[in-house]
Amino acid sequence: PEGKPLNVFKDVPLGADYYEAVTFVVEEGLFNGTSDTTFEPDTTMNRAMFVTVLGRLDGVDVDNNTKTEFSDVKVGEWYTGSVAWAAKNGIVNGMGNGIYGVTGTVTVEQALTILYRYNGGKDGSLDGASLADFSDASSVSSWAADAVKWAVENGIYEGVAGKLNPTSAGSRAL
Repeated sequence: PEGKPLNVFKDVPLGADYYEAVTFVVEEGLFNGTSDTTFEPDTTMNRAMFVTVLGRLDGVDVDNNTKTEFSDVKVGEWYTGSVAWAAKNGIVNGMGNGIYGVTGTVTVEQALTILYRYNGGKDGSLDGASLADFSDASSVSSWAADAVKWAVENGIYEGVAGKLNPTSAGSRAL
């Protein structure tokens, strides 16, 4: 029926929690399938993939021939312009020592921090925000605490089975 998303990916069943989200990100050109019939929702995302999707969401016209401050972000790669844009706008800082961590898996707390910085914390206050309902709240890194609180407070992230799993790998269905 018109307006109803088409299930073209055999690994994204109609009843999956992420079905609508996958349909949206593919229709909007933010993500591609990993083939014509697979999306691989459980595949982990690396840091280059994450900022590339964010750049697409923002509609950034990237120049992959840009030189960046990061020694592991080579000129001419598919992610170079997105990383340069994110760094220039204070969305990412890298991993230290001039390294971005291109192929490093983006963790839940890293992804939420990147989203928080991208948003500038504009969609809500942290007043009264708490992670006390999550049994692993103390495992959230101090640098990510505000971002994780923001994400929980604004319904962006709900955790899984009462846990935040902040250092777990972020998946394509995150």
